[in-house]
Amino acid sequence: ADVLASHFDLMRLRPSFRKVIPMFAQWRSMSGMALEQLVFLDALSKDFCLTYPQIDILSRDKAMFNDVISRLLHCLVGGQTARYLVLMLTPSIGEFVWNL
Repeated sequence: ADVLASHFDLMRLRPSFRKVIPMFAQWRSMSGMALEQLVFLDALSKDFCLTYPQIDILSRDKAMFNDVISRLLHCLVGGQTARYLVLMLTPSIGEFVWNL
């Protein structure tokens, strides 16, 4: 498991502060366009390592909450603590279990 985690840390990019703001602006501009948001999430999940605050911002769109958590949980940086914090964002037990 440690080998796989170190491989992902080396191969996936961490978006810089200057790039995060336009990325979130693009996410906000796609609000209500479910297909475009799913494609955006798939691209993020394959190429980037994200932090808890970044996933928190992306998950504020309640219509896409479960998709954001389920698609981006594996690319979360910060170990078990960050994973716990992201899963605590879920509003109900059903959604919590669905995202595991």
